[in-house]
Amino acid sequence: MARIITNNTFIINKDVPSIVVRNLFQPTAQGLFLPNHADFQRNHLPIPPHKEFTSIKGKPTALDLVTLTGEIYANANAIPSRSGGGAHGHLGAMTDAATYATLSGQNTAFTAPVHPGVQAAPNNNDTAAQITNANRAYDQNLMIYTTYHSLLTVIKQMIIDAVDDMYIAKL
Repeated sequence: MARIITNNTFIINKDVPSIVVRNLFQPTAQGLFLPNHADFQRNHLPIPPHKEFTSIKGKPTALDLVTLTGEIYANANAIPSRSGGGAHGHLGAMTDAATYATLSGQNTAFTAPVHPGVQAAPNNNDTAAQITNANRAYDQNLMIYTTYHSLLTVIKQMIIDAVDDMYIAKL
């Protein structure tokens, strides 16, 4: 059940206790990439612990939302990131700064990666080693960005798949 989502934030219906998942999709000039578990394997990333989130049938209860939040955090934590000190994967992408500081036990903020842009052309005087190092650095920055946004897209889709449509609302 693939859906393309184009808004920036989803919440579970406002008349029940809700979880806000922020900034889960930011379109790029390259278009929409909607990855799945196979994409994580192909990119040599760890498989998140929850292939699917626990299905919530009907109106979500507070316990349902606590369970869903725990599964979201576990999946985000399982994918490595250097941001926020590096010890808690992408957990900071799923929380606000205060919650991340509490959960991680550190004061290092999680910072979302930015797209590295178009790779700069090498200078005429650059050596082969300098060009190779520049290419590697660019590729690494692009992979960090792609991993972050792919994870956000996957988690957003998993939330949508786990919750009945009538309890998903656009902001």
